[in-house]
Amino acid sequence: MDRTGRRPLFIVGGVGMMLCEVAISWIMADHLGKHQGVTMPRSYATGVLVLICLCTFSFGLSWAPLRWVVPSEIYPVEVRSAGQALSISVALCLSFVELQVFIALLCAMKYGVFLFYAGWLLTMTIFVAAFLPETKGMPIEAMRSVWERHWYWKRFVNDGDHHDGRVVADEGTD
Repeated sequence: MDRTGRRPLFIVGGVGMMLCEVAISWIMADHLGKHQGVTMPRSYATGVLVLICLCTFSFGLSWAPLRWVVPSEIYPVEVRSAGQALSISVALCLSFVELQVFIALLCAMKYGVFLFYAGWLLTMTIFVAAFLPETKGMPIEAMRSVWERHWYWKRFVNDGDHHDGRVVADEGTD
């Protein structure tokens, strides 16, 4: 992570998982299109199993650890613990929902469910490439400047909002 950076790992992992999902869908579509209701041949099943392992490997090297690391780096010091807690809570809740609905989606969409996941992986990877600033080698205290320089987020970060970590009351308020 520290050698390659966060964004490249997100992007490579996202592309790797997406390609695996598309390949799984292709194999299953090829078999299901020809042999509805027949047991999948060993060669097809082995291919699907290898692709699932590669997808899991890509996830384990990229998105799995980075979902813990990046939130701990991108929030300002004042709200870091709350931001980290919210980020991880949302990620875990969405993982729970995904696990609960996968079988229903698989039954309804057949091999298309893997294309559905590939589409989400494409969306997430594009979002990371466009909107997530690189935090490699950046001290936590300097993250504000990263947001101020980012092509998109700089319009939301106001220089007047920063008070060097001190709470400053607005003048004229009681």
